[in-house]
Amino acid sequence: MSTTHGYRVVAVDIAGRGQSERLKNRAHYEYKQYVSDMTSVIQHLQPAGRGTKQITWVGMSMGGLIGMMYVSLAGKASDIQQLVMVDVGPVLQKDALHHIAKYVQVRCSPASVKSLDDCSAVFKERYASSWGPFLTEAHVRYLTPHSFHVVDPVTGAMDWIFDPAIGAWCVAFAAFQYLFHC
Repeated sequence: MSTTHGYRVVAVDIAGRGQSERLKNRAHYEYKQYVSDMTSVIQHLQPAGRGTKQITWVGMSMGGLIGMMYVSLAGKASDIQQLVMVDVGPVLQKDALHHIAKYVQVRCSPASVKSLDDCSAVFKERYASSWGPFLTEAHVRYLTPHSFHVVDPVTGAMDWIFDPAIGAWCVAFAAFQYLFHC
């Protein structure tokens, strides 16, 4: 959390991602849980009786979808002054969900990823095709330390910083073809 130009900026790691805790029940990696978690965050930031502060919610991809779901809840739209959604589409094609599930479930080989240089190579391999020329060395250098963590302090083995169980919802969700524009 930081204050910039009079604004308080809060960046939330959604459950199972970044520095947040992993969920014990992988079935809870779904939007109902994420919206509930964000409701708790907003309640914490705006305690009852202290007046409502207007929130500008900026959500990219899943963050935008969570924001859209949050404001659709009864009585919650007034919490959000502005909802800015980046890289959010009205539908997810089945192939896109399978792609997400594949890259979320693929883990690093502990024997081969033991330094940030190794992690940078894995990062580039995973994202080069989707980012194309926009994936610069500067992006890789900045994003890599935020995308990996040490999973075995003895060997120094590193892996992606998100819970691989997150991919399970993609696989289950993709099974319902009627939900997608194919």
